[in-house]
Amino acid sequence: MAKIYLIPGLGTDVRIFSKLIPLLNEKEVDCLEYSDPEKNTESLSEYADRLIGKIEQNEEPPVLIGMSLGGTIATEISKRIPLKKLVIISSYKHRSEVPFIFKIARLLPLYILVPAWYIRMTVPFFSRILRICNKEEASELKEMLNARTAKHFAWGRRAIVQWDNQDMPSNFIHINGSKDHIFRKANKNATHIIKGGTHNMVVDRASEIAEIINREVLV
Repeated sequence: MAKIYLIPGLGTDVRIFSKLIPLLNEKEVDCLEYSDPEKNTESLSEYADRLIGKIEQNEEPPVLIGMSLGGTIATEISKRIPLKKLVIISSYKHRSEVPFIFKIARLLPLYILVPAWYIRMTVPFFSRILRICNKEEASELKEMLNARTAKHFAWGRRAIVQWDNQDMPSNFIHINGSKDHIFRKANKNATHIIKGGTHNMVVDRASEIAEIINREVLV
């Protein structure tokens, strides 16, 4: 089978996939962890160019699974190397799916005023209040966010808001949740919708996501 590479979302690491990995039929799985950008204005395209060096180019093309910010990076990588399949989770893949709030942020980038410590404090809190995470999951999310630098947050927010991909990827499956309030616009063109799934469904709906991947990719 093809090797699987995972790309996590903003502020997270391989632990965000901890519920998904054991359920996948393929056990050769590697996570492309984030490194700090070379500059805060580094685009997703430029970052993807650097990340490709971490992917083994074997006879059988790999499977690339990206969540949230990772989904956009995976889409960029899919333009550069052959893949067995591109799997996008809780994300968007084309300029036609850009969230309205991102369009506003391009014109009025107030997000640059939000410090990293505020993100680290509020994201786990609201994830718990909104029942996106349980207490244990929220605690792990806090640990992941605390492990990321302020430079990572500054770069990642700008990069995903400014991403303007005009090329619809090929050979992909796109799994979104019906209650993903960030990327709801992308649901129209997603190949699979998890009913009731939130932006963090890779954690609490891992079994449903794994079933789709095993059935349609890892065969």
